[in-house]
Amino acid sequence: MMRDQAASWLRDAAKLVPQDVTAGTHVRTSPSVAEGLVAAVDEFHAGLLVVGAAAGKYTAKFSVGPVADTLLHRAPVPVALAPRGYRGEEPVTRLYAGVGARRGAQQILRESQQAVARGGQDLVLLNLLPLDQLKEDPGPAVAATEQMLRDAARSVSSEHPVSVHVATGKNLKRTVTDMDWVPGSVLFVGSSRLAQHRQIFLGTTAARVLRHLPVPMIVLPPAADTTQEDA
Repeated sequence: MMRDQAASWLRDAAKLVPQDVTAGTHVRTSPSVAEGLVAAVDEFHAGLLVVGAAAGKYTAKFSVGPVADTLLHRAPVPVALAPRGYRGEEPVTRLYAGVGARRGAQQILRESQQAVARGGQDLVLLNLLPLDQLKEDPGPAVAATEQMLRDAARSVSSEHPVSVHVATGKNLKRTVTDMDWVPGSVLFVGSSRLAQHRQIFLGTTAARVLRHLPVPMIVLPPAADTTQEDA
């Protein structure tokens, strides 16, 4: 009876997929939803997992439920997180790549370049700079961050437009909510430095950004070869 109900839900979902998109359905059993999804990723050689916000009355754009929380600490492939109320009716036309000064920036640049090469989106190298983290005049910090992004942009070899943007606000929440997010955009971020080899680990800052982000976020697992990445 449970399998029949699950198959019925999948048939209803498949009807919502545009006709020019190839879609299949699959029902599997597992001790946990997250474990079953990770096993399906391995079985079907998936390149991406997509999950939505937890159900319930929440004020945050994205509330991480137990399944998403497990995936954000164990998934071996990128995880795309759709915020509450996101319809996804417009095409993805812009990719924001979250670039910082810490280790891992080269992976974000590499993955972003490959993504826009496949899909033709505009690429924006983005840094979120909350002003409450600065003890002095924010001008020099903003200028230094912009220069860092411009240097990174020059390393991106792409036929598509590449621009840079430093978003500021009095705190992280305002930095995210005050930014003019272009409709049809997606934010790429990397995993925390605590991530294990080829497994995602959502960092504290990225988790806070996710609570207020009005567009989807894609979290990348660590690079397979960190030695080569650093080189």
